[in-house]
Amino acid sequence: MIITPDIKYIGTDDIDLDLFESQYAVPEGMTVGVGCRVLVTFGRNKTYLGIVVRLHHQTPEGYEVKPILQVMDTAPIVTEQQLKLWQWISDYYLSPIGDVY
Repeated sequence: MIITPDIKYIGTDDIDLDLFESQYAVPEGMTVGVGCRVLVTFGRNKTYLGIVVRLHHQTPEGYEVKPILQVMDTAPIVTEQQLKLWQWISDYYLSPIGDVY
């Protein structure tokens, strides 16, 4: 069974990924939770830090799901309430979610 987390990217200096939400597969033996930071590949050679915002078992259609490279935290650093608040702030002020972090 593939567990697929939705990941919001944390913005970086060279590219603004605030608008992207993508899906990655959790490899066998890896444990990840909502609110944890993860290291993922974006494109061919770029790696970025992201925050897991949701876990589900729906395999995306139309593209190959890449695996998470590394989980950075043993416990979530962000609560689900904080994620909801950040999304509300982003929607209310029409600003990218990465600017709210």
